[in-house]
Amino acid sequence: MKSVLLILNGVADRPLEALEGRTPLDVARVPHIEQLAREGQGGMLEPAGDEPREEAVILGELMGMAPGDAAGLRSGPLDAAAAGLEGGEADCAFSASAVTLENDRLHDSDPLDLSSDELRLLGESLENDAGDSVRVMPVARGRAAVLLRSGGMEIADGTPPWLWGTRRYSRYLDRMSRRGHPAGDLMERSRELFRDHPVNRVRVDLGEDPADSLWLWGGGAVADFPSGYDWADRTLLTNASGARGLAGKTGMPGLDLHEPWNAGARSEAFRLPDLVAALRKSRLLILFAEAPRAGGRFPGTAEKIRALETFDRRVLDPLLSVLEASRPYRIALTSDRVFSSAEGRPVADRVPFIAAGEGLAADDTIRWSEEACAGGSLGTIGRGVFRNMTGA
Repeated sequence: MKSVLLILNGVADRPLEALEGRTPLDVARVPHIEQLAREGQGGMLEPAGDEPREEAVILGELMGMAPGDAAGLRSGPLDAAAAGLEGGEADCAFSASAVTLENDRLHDSDPLDLSSDELRLLGESLENDAGDSVRVMPVARGRAAVLLRSGGMEIADGTPPWLWGTRRYSRYLDRMSRRGHPAGDLMERSRELFRDHPVNRVRVDLGEDPADSLWLWGGGAVADFPSGYDWADRTLLTNASGARGLAGKTGMPGLDLHEPWNAGARSEAFRLPDLVAALRKSRLLILFAEAPRAGGRFPGTAEKIRALETFDRRVLDPLLSVLEASRPYRIALTSDRVFSSAEGRPVADRVPFIAAGEGLAADDTIRWSEEACAGGSLGTIGRGVFRNMTGA
């Protein structure tokens, strides 16, 4: 039997006043998701701990890693793996975002939406300055992987800029320089090199915010990855660099998911022949759709609703058509975490899911939403039980 696990980044939410106490999942018009809900069963996943955890940790658990192994995952080494950056035993890697600064604080906690070419040129200035000790490689729009020769020093893993808020930049530099680690020095050096960089001169001339500094976060040792995972019998369909890195580390074949949230995209969300071939070979297909902005963020509530509707039409509709030729199968749909639009951050709440297909009789769940799934027949379950249910 084929199994399919769909993980949508950050779409679960808390009730919003703007939606009269409802959530985006409550109000989105998603007929194909509703079909799965009506034909299957609903439930809730227990929170992943008392505090929101690193996104890579949650993804690793959902994809089938033991909790203890997943706990060590960090986005930096996974981004580096996706970029093909190979380091030694003493090297570390960070995810990096370009930010604009004002009076020792972030001008905007949302990283700049730099093109890959802009990031590449800025990164090259750092590489040329630092020599062999630094490698910078764009992995997505507005995001790069940074490989740093750190001599095995203890790593300050760092905080994404959108979670740092209004605290001082200098305070973050001190934190990243803990015990002499070079990450803080690299951030400050990027500030000096970027100050009069041609990329920034053009941006200022166009009335755009300059990239004042490279903000490092999600750091971890390159060599620190759990052994014993051989997932060659699975296929990953994703638009996320970190998920691609995780797939590469575990031997999982990967397919590209193109702009799953973009209603105006000109190309298909995935190549149909590649997906059909992957389903023939794999026992488990995992789809991870990363939110438009890092950290499970959408530009706004209305945009999250429209994105869900686009995913339903652009991704799920053709996927279900392909699966009809692969019966019997079982399919599960969940969010990786709850992202509170009102608070602007992830929160440790239960996550709604639905499961349908072989061996699962329909219950009274009619929507994939926080309220509807809370009353589903599967109740509230742990992530280990969920993994067993989905075959992960």
